[in-house]
Amino acid sequence: MKRNCLVIILCLLLCIMAGASASIASLDEVLSPLLDGPDAVRMSVNLTAKTLMPFDDIRLDLINRILKHLQLNVLLENNAGDALAAFELLLGGDTLFEVTEQYSGGAYLLQTSLLKNRMLFSTQASPMDTLLASSEEEPVIDEESLDPNTSDVEEAFDMLAAVDEIRGCYRDLIDKTVPLTEKNTVSYSIENIGRGRISYVAKLTTGQSTELLSELRALISCGMDAEYREELSRVTFARGFTVALYQNADGEDISVYIRGTIVYPDGDRRSLKWQWSFTPDDVTQTFLYQVSREEGRRDTRNIDAILTRTGNQDGFALECETTANLRRGGMNELSTLTLDLAVGTGEIKTCSGSVTRVTSGTYNGDDLDEITTGVSVDLSLPQADSAAELTGTATYRQIKNDTVTTELELSFVQASVAVSDNAQSESTLVEISILPADPSAAGEAAQTPTETVEESQAVQPEFLVGTPPLGLYDYEIPLEMITINMDTTARRVHRSLMNEAAQRLAGNLITAILNLPAEDRELLSDGMTEMDYAVFLAILE
Repeated sequence: MKRNCLVIILCLLLCIMAGASASIASLDEVLSPLLDGPDAVRMSVNLTAKTLMPFDDIRLDLINRILKHLQLNVLLENNAGDALAAFELLLGGDTLFEVTEQYSGGAYLLQTSLLKNRMLFSTQASPMDTLLASSEEEPVIDEESLDPNTSDVEEAFDMLAAVDEIRGCYRDLIDKTVPLTEKNTVSYSIENIGRGRISYVAKLTTGQSTELLSELRALISCGMDAEYREELSRVTFARGFTVALYQNADGEDISVYIRGTIVYPDGDRRSLKWQWSFTPDDVTQTFLYQVSREEGRRDTRNIDAILTRTGNQDGFALECETTANLRRGGMNELSTLTLDLAVGTGEIKTCSGSVTRVTSGTYNGDDLDEITTGVSVDLSLPQADSAAELTGTATYRQIKNDTVTTELELSFVQASVAVSDNAQSESTLVEISILPADPSAAGEAAQTPTETVEESQAVQPEFLVGTPPLGLYDYEIPLEMITINMDTTARRVHRSLMNEAAQRLAGNLITAILNLPAEDRELLSDGMTEMDYAVFLAILE
C-alpha cells in the first residue's frame, strides 16, 4: 500500500483539475526507498500548476489561486502485515473528501465520505485501485487484440520488479537443470558483467520441458505486465529448449541463459532468447528478452535493461535504463525508462533524483507522438518516535513533441506549516473520522449489487433552474452501512460507484470554492456574464 503512494497522491489531486493527465507510470519507485522502512509516515501535500495545457497564463493563475488553498493530508501505517492508508483532501476550511483503506487478515476494506454508508471489501486488490481503474476506457477488442503481445509498451516490463522475482525463482530452475548437464570450460563474454569461464548447458527433451513447465513459465514471466503473464501461463516449450548457467573463474554464478521455441495453445510458435546476468557483488545486473513469431505477420517483443546499484553505510545510488520495443501488426512502439536516484539511509532518510519515460513509435509507417513523462524529487524523512513526516518536493512533467504540456509541483510540507499557511483550516493532520472495520465480519456481510443507479433511474432528478446537467443522477445514500464485495461485483457497478463519488466531490468542490476569498474564486466566474454568475451564486447559496 505504501509503494504506489505517489501515484495515488497525484491521481487524487489531479482528479479535481480538468485537463491534467493522470497517466503516471512507474513512479512508485521514487518513494518506496523512503516509505518501506518506518511503521508510520505522515505527509501534507500542496499542489502548484506550472504548466497545464491548453490553459493560458491567465487561466493558470486563476487555477493556482484555488490550488494554494488545497491540502492533501496522508497517513500510512504498516504493522506486522497490517496496513492502513488514510487520505484527507481540504480546500480552505472545507473537507472535500476523506478516505481510509485498511489491509488486514488478507482482505482490503475501504470507506470514504464520498460513498456514505458503503464499505468496499476485497480479498484480491485494493478497492481504491479498482475504483480508479473503473474510470478508464475498456479496451476495444479487435482483430489485433486477439493476437499475443498486445500489452501497453509503457507497462511491458519493470526491471526492479523483475530482479526481485528472478532472485526468488531462478534457482528452482537451475537446481533441476544442472544435474542434466556436464561442466564445461568456456570463454563467454557478457557485456557489462565480465567473462563466463564455466558453463552448464542443458538441451531439454520434450518430456523434460514438460516436467519443468512451471519453473520455465515463472522465469520468463518475471517483470512482465499482467496481460503478457497471462499469455505466458499457457505456453509450452519445444524439444531442444536450452537452459544454461554461466559462472566466472571462481565458480560464482554470473548469468542464466535460456533459448528455444515457445508454443501457444493454437500452435503459434515463437523463438525466445532470455538472459539475466549479474556481477558477483550484485552492483550491476542486465536483462535481455527477445521473442518473435516464427511465421506470419511481424510480431516481436524486445527488452534490454541494465541496473546499477552502488552504496555504503550512508546510502546507495540506483541507476536503471530499460528499453522496450513492441511490434504487432502495423504498430511499432518504443519506450525507454531511465531511473536515477540517490538514497540516504542515515537518521534522516533522503531521496533525490528522477524517473523519466520516453515513448514513441509508428503505426502503419506513420510517426506517433513522442511523449516524455517524468518526476524529479528531493525528499527527506527524519526518524520519529511516532509517525515520521515526509517533506520536500516532487515535480511531474509531461512533454509532447518537444512542447511542455504539463508541469505540476508537489510540495510535501510540515503539518505545522500547512496549518499556519491555511488559516481557514482548523483540522489537524489526518484526523480521519471514518474508522476501519473487522475484515472477517465484513466478508460475511459483503453484498454483490447487480443494478446501478444509471440503469434504474429512468427520470433525471429535478434541477433548481433550467435543465439538469448531462450525467446528473440522484444517488441515494443507504440508511444503514452496507458492505460491497468488489471481487464479485461487475465493472459497471464499480464505474457507477466512481461516478457517484465524482459527482459528490464536484458538489463539495464548488461549495468549497465559494467559501474562499472573493479574489481567489474568480475561476468560477471566468467566462460567465455578471448575471449568469449572480444566478449561479444564488443557486449554490
